[in-house]
Amino acid sequence: MSNQRQFKILVPVSSSAQVANILPLVVPLAQERRAQVQLLHIELSIYSQTQQISEAEGWLAELEQSFLAQSVQTELFYRTAHNLSGAIREVVGELKPDILVLTWRRPIGPFSSDEDVDLQSLLIDVPCDLVVWRGHDHPPAPRRVLIPSAGGPNASLAMQLADALADAYEGELTVLSVLPTSADEAAISEKQASIKRDLGKRLEKTDIAAEEIHINLVQSRSPVDGILDAAASGEYDLMMIGASREGVLHRLVFGEIPEKVALQAQIPVLVIKRPLSRTVTLVRKAWEGVSSRAPRLTESEKIDAYREIRRNARPDIDFYTMMALSTAIATLGVLLDSAAVVIGAMLVAPLMSAIIPLGLGVVQGDARLLRLAAKSTIRGVLIAVMIALVIGVIVPGERVTAEMASRASPSLLDLGVALASGAAAAYALSRKDMSASLPGVAIAVALVPPLAVVGLALAQSEWRIAGGASLLFATNLVAIAAMGGFVFLLLGFQPEPGRRERMLVFTRMWELLIVLLLLITLPLAWLTITSFGEAKLQNTLEQTLVQELNKVGGVEFREYETSVGEDGVLYVSVEVESTRTMRHQDSVELQERLVEIIKRPIALELKVIPTTRLNALEPPTPEPEPTAIPSD
Repeated sequence: MSNQRQFKILVPVSSSAQVANILPLVVPLAQERRAQVQLLHIELSIYSQTQQISEAEGWLAELEQSFLAQSVQTELFYRTAHNLSGAIREVVGELKPDILVLTWRRPIGPFSSDEDVDLQSLLIDVPCDLVVWRGHDHPPAPRRVLIPSAGGPNASLAMQLADALADAYEGELTVLSVLPTSADEAAISEKQASIKRDLGKRLEKTDIAAEEIHINLVQSRSPVDGILDAAASGEYDLMMIGASREGVLHRLVFGEIPEKVALQAQIPVLVIKRPLSRTVTLVRKAWEGVSSRAPRLTESEKIDAYREIRRNARPDIDFYTMMALSTAIATLGVLLDSAAVVIGAMLVAPLMSAIIPLGLGVVQGDARLLRLAAKSTIRGVLIAVMIALVIGVIVPGERVTAEMASRASPSLLDLGVALASGAAAAYALSRKDMSASLPGVAIAVALVPPLAVVGLALAQSEWRIAGGASLLFATNLVAIAAMGGFVFLLLGFQPEPGRRERMLVFTRMWELLIVLLLLITLPLAWLTITSFGEAKLQNTLEQTLVQELNKVGGVEFREYETSVGEDGVLYVSVEVESTRTMRHQDSVELQERLVEIIKRPIALELKVIPTTRLNALEPPTPEPEPTAIPSD
């Protein structure tokens, strides 16, 4: 006896007319899979529930009999709810069907109430395979079926449903693929061969031969336009569409192609969707929650902001002049170890105006703006490093200042500062009344000082410092571009609709930025953990020294220095003041105690400064003078 679970199809219904539309689709699938059809009736009211359900029992019983007459097993379920989408998701979680079959019609919902099913919400997070019917009342039998396909699991499910319809109605299936208008004959031939190979794999578990399926290749500005043009040709009775293979980010931001097609197609449409991963679902919901609350720019404000940002991105003579001067100021400030001078260099540096357009170019899918911004950024970086290198060679004396050392070990905190600064800069540049905030942003992110440190470190052959400062600048660059782009998205910037090449630039560049952020985060995380470990070690070491030296009478701790030898031994040089002579054994015992607490090899050097304490307020008691004894 087989323990295999029975295939289940959940069908929410509200009227006999609605059922008549989807019966020709559900019955063939149920017969092929020997499935149980779960009929769900939802009433959108908490009042008179018994009366409303009893009114529906008549036609529901007739519907059940019609399924039984075609050898399809059924089961009835009743629910009362305020929200249809929420109720459907709840029942899906409870009954765990294999496929959910819905009807959907705009602007009037498919159920008896005025509320419509939120198809987009169901497309995002319904936890099972989803088939949504959108069409006219009493449609013709689906004999001529169009299947727009971009591959993926949704295409596989479409083929399975098409197999059931083909068996039931002796139908004709056509696979549609939309190519860009720039595709040449070689690309078209390659696409046709690719579809044939893909069909051969997907039809292995069906009764359909690959030769029985027609292939239709069309060229269009966008997938949606190409699909709608084919649907309007009058050659098809039904369209079955699964989700496209657009990137995850594209789907998160711009939504699903199936819903757009279902809204506009002139023939009945089956939207087919397999569940997204939990992670993508949560991210999609978070994005929609954030974007719905973000301020939106008007079209005129977007145009003004775009023109201003693009104009600032041009590498003209002013850009080169200010870049050179700001680098000189920053380099001299680093050599002088003057934070005030370095801050002044940040205020006049124009590099932010070249990096922010990178984020806008990504969001707009504007390859020309990206090239312009990248050219300005690269030239600015080269100017800064070369000027700092020349100054480092000319200025006599070589020493690592505190300003140089502070930029040699960036951490995740620096990444956080760069992300916040990128968001602030993009927001301020997009809204004219916030432009006064830009100087503060320039100070916070500090783009030129790391480049100045790179040049100085190269001049002094301090490779570790040069590498750390380079990582800091790369962190600032990528974080500003990525977070600036994110803010531009929230404000309403996006690629022009129908421009496929811009959508492609948008998707690929976002993927690149995300990869770069991840790659930068790894060394920053390592450096952060290392710095935290070092800080913890120094704190423990200092506390131990103070506690242990306090136990030795007449000894006071002053300061200490540490270094790590090539053998991994921690060398600790401690300076103390002592009012007594210290023994060698005292230093040995202190070293053993440090090794016990720090738990690593330690070489201790104890510097003792002999000390005599005199208190001027308490002079010593004078010696008594001898008393003269008179002689007899």
